[in-house]
Amino acid sequence: MLKEALFLGLLLSMIAEVPGSLTAKRQKKPGSIDVPVKSDGGNCKYHDKQIPHDSVHFYEDPCEVVFCNRNANEVTIAGCPAPKTIAAKGNGKQWPHCCR
Repeated sequence: MLKEALFLGLLLSMIAEVPGSLTAKRQKKPGSIDVPVKSDGGNCKYHDKQIPHDSVHFYEDPCEVVFCNRNANEVTIAGCPAPKTIAAKGNGKQWPHCCR
């Protein structure tokens, strides 16, 4: 849970809200990408996986971390290299460990 909270904080820091009219535009920093996905029963459908909205999932193959964005029907994906500010914890096989 702590690992997910730390990544979510990092991910949110990578997205800057820019004041505009009624709709804020997002500007992304290098290192992640937003991918449109279908939503199914409160989950993002990403490849063959169902990821609950507003959750973070860490993968080994491919080596990436995926955040399901409930409001935009998209996932934000970060791969390698992992940001230097990420403390590597967990099973030693999933992102960011697999970046080495």
